[in-house]
Amino acid sequence: MRQGIAFAVLLAVAGHVSAEALQWVCRAAIGEDDPVDIIIAVDLATSAITERDFRWTTTDGDTTIDWSLTRSRDVLRAAILTGPDAGLQISGSCDEKA
Repeated sequence: MRQGIAFAVLLAVAGHVSAEALQWVCRAAIGEDDPVDIIIAVDLATSAITERDFRWTTTDGDTTIDWSLTRSRDVLRAAILTGPDAGLQISGSCDEKA
């Protein structure tokens, strides 16, 4: 996994999450890297929620990632907007944690 964005990916887990959050276990890849297992927490208080998906943004230093989780298929997508890995995509699939 790319060192520059490894911590930013973890922000999806360890970011400031309110008491009302949903968690998923995901297998995701950054760009052409091999997939890794991560846990994401979608903070319902700070996410844009539609009938089909959740959208949220995480920032760590100069790295900002725009996330999207399609609820009907549990598909995770993200775009790295700023930082040394800007332009790379993150993609994977998730299962909601019990």
